[in-house]
Amino acid sequence: MTPRDTCLSCEADCPQAGRDERPRDEDCWEGVCDEQGCDDFYVVLLGPLTADPVYYLMNVRRFCRLAEDLMMHGFVPINPAADALEVIAGEHETDVDALRRRSLSLIRLASLAPRRAAICLGTENQMGEPSVGTHDELLLCDELDIDICYSVQELLRMRGSEP
Repeated sequence: MTPRDTCLSCEADCPQAGRDERPRDEDCWEGVCDEQGCDDFYVVLLGPLTADPVYYLMNVRRFCRLAEDLMMHGFVPINPAADALEVIAGEHETDVDALRRRSLSLIRLASLAPRRAAICLGTENQMGEPSVGTHDELLLCDELDIDICYSVQELLRMRGSEP
C-alpha cells in the first residue's frame, strides 16, 4: 500500500501530506474471499490503554477478556492490547505514540475485511478525561466506514445472530 497525497483529515498542503495510508479499492479482499468463501467477521477493539503502568495492565486485562469473549461468539478480534508482551518484555522502551500509531494501523488493516466492525470499551482514561487515542480511533473508524458498537450484544445484533 502506498501513501496518498493527502493526510487523513486535511488538504494536500498539510504537513502530513503523503502519509495517508487508507486502503484503496484494489486493496480489498473481495477476490480472495469470493474464491475461498470467507465468512470471518473481524472486530477491532477500541478504548484507552493509558501510559500509567498499573492502569495499562488493568486495561490490557479488559481488552484481552473482551477479545476472548468475542472469539467465543465466533468473531475474529483485532486486539491492540495484544502487544503487551512486546511492551513489557521488549528490549526497547515503547512510547505511547508508537502504540497509538499501531492501533490506528490495526484499524486500517481491519477496514480491508469485507465483514468488520469495532467495539469500544470506553472513551475516558483513568482520570475521567476524554482519551485522545480513543478519539482518534473513533474518527478513523468513522472515516473508513467501520461500524462502531459499544457492547457484545450490539455487535451480535449487527451480525444478525441475536434479535
